Amino acid sequence: MKRKIKLRTQSSFTLAEVLAAITLFAVMSVGIASLMRETTRVSGRVESRQFSVLAGQLAMERLSRELSQTFRERLQREETRFVARDSGQGWDLVFSYLDSPMRSLFERRSPGVKLVHYFLEPSPRGTFRLMRAEVPINLEAQLELQTAQVVAEGLLELELSFYDPRNDQWIEDWDSNGPYTGGYFPQAVRISLVMVDPQLPREDWDSRSLRFQTSSLLLNEIEEHRR
Repeated sequence: MKRKIKLRTQSSFTLAEVLAAITLFAVMSVGIASLMRETTRVSGRVESRQFSVLAGQLAMERLSRELSQTFRERLQREETRFVARDSGQGWDLVFSYLDSPMRSLFERRSPGVKLVHYFLEPSPRGTFRLMRAEVPINLEAQLELQTAQVVAEGLLELELSFYDPRNDQWIEDWDSNGPYTGGYFPQAVRISLVMVDPQLPREDWDSRSLRFQTSSLLLNEIEEHRR
C-alpha cells in the first residue's frame, strides 16, 4: 500500500505585516520610553521632597528641642544669656541651655549648661546652611572660634519671633543684656523655615519649596527669686 505524503508549506510574512509589526513595536517603544521618563521624573520629585522634609524636620527638631531647654541663671560668675538678631545676612542666635537629662531636678545647681550659637551660612548653590556651634558656658570667649557643624542644608528662609511676657507682645529680636529686654528671656519662640532641595534648578525653588512652622516654650527659665 502506498502512503500519501503531505508536504507542509512554510508561510511567509507579507510586507504589510512586517510594516505593521515595526509600527507596533515603535509605538510600544515610545510608550515605554515615555513611561520610564515619567517614572524618573516622579522619582526625582519624591527624592527632592524627601530631602526637603528630612532637612526641615531635622532643623526644626534640633532647634526647638534646645530652645525648650533654655536656661537662665548665674553660674560661676558667668551670666547665662539669650541674644537673637537679624544681621541682614540671616539670623544670629546665641543662648544658654541645659543639656543634662536630669535638668528638672536642679534649681540651685547648673550642671551641663552650654552656650550654643546658631547662624546661617551661604552655600555655593545659592541656598543657606543652618550652622551650629557650642561651648561650655565658662568658655564663652571661645564660641566664635569653635568649629561649627551643619545642621541642615537647603534653607531659603528662616524667620524667628519672640514672646515678651512683660509687655505681652511678639517682637523680632532679643538681647537679655540689652536696654529693652535686659534681665530676662523670652517665654516662647516662633520658628519658620523654608526648605528646598538645592540640586533643583533655581526656577523650580518657589514651586518645590516646603515651609515648616512651630513654636517652642522656654520652660527652663529660673526666676531671680529662686536662690
